[in-house]
Amino acid sequence: MADFFDDRTQAGQKLLSELKKLNLKSPLIIALPRGGVVLAAEIAKFYKTTADILLVRKIGAPFNSELAVGAVVEGNPPQTSLNQELIRVLKVDVHYLDVETKKQLEEIKRQDQLYRAGRKRASVKDATVVLVDDGVATGASIRAGLRGLRHEKPARLILAVPVAPLDTVKELEKEVDDLICLTSPEDFKAVGQFYRDFRQVTDDEVKRLLAEK
Repeated sequence: MADFFDDRTQAGQKLLSELKKLNLKSPLIIALPRGGVVLAAEIAKFYKTTADILLVRKIGAPFNSELAVGAVVEGNPPQTSLNQELIRVLKVDVHYLDVETKKQLEEIKRQDQLYRAGRKRASVKDATVVLVDDGVATGASIRAGLRGLRHEKPARLILAVPVAPLDTVKELEKEVDDLICLTSPEDFKAVGQFYRDFRQVTDDEVKRLLAEK
C-alpha cells in the first residue's frame, strides 16, 4: 500500500527530512506553482530562505489541451521542450506550435507579475537548486522545468517530490544530480489520490507564501 499524505504541508515536512540527509548548504528552493509552493515553503523555512517559483506552461495538443506535446519554461531566453514523437504521430504543424508557445509565454508573463509582484527571479547559475512539486504524473512539465534549470548551469540540481510513478522516476533521474521521491506506487492514477486533503491552492496563498521571510 502506498503512503498517504495528510496534506501538502505534511508532505513538505517529510521531503525536508530526506533533504536534510544531503547536508545542503544554502540551497535555492524552487517550486512549480501552485501546489508545489506549499511544500517548498515548509522546506525553505528550515534553510532560512524564501521559496521561489519556476513558471512552466504545457503546450497542449490540438483538440486535447490536456495532452502535452511540449512545454515552455521561463528563462533568459525561455526554453521550449517538445515531444517530437507525439508531434509526429498527431501531425501537429509548426504554425500551431508557434502560436501555442507564444500564448503560453504570455501566460508566464502574467503569472510572473501576479506571483512575484515585481521581485526579480532568483539566479540559478552556480547554485544548489532543489526543485519541488506536490507530485508527478507523466513528468512532461517537470522534465521541461528541469531542462530549463539545467540550461542556466546550476552547480547541483535536485528534484524533490512526494509521489510519482516508478517509470517516471527512472526517466527523471537522468535529468538531475539527486532525486528524492518518497513513494512510487504501482497503482498510480493521479497525484491527488495519495493525499487525504488535496484542495486547490489559491493564487492568494501562493503570493502569501512567496512573500514570507
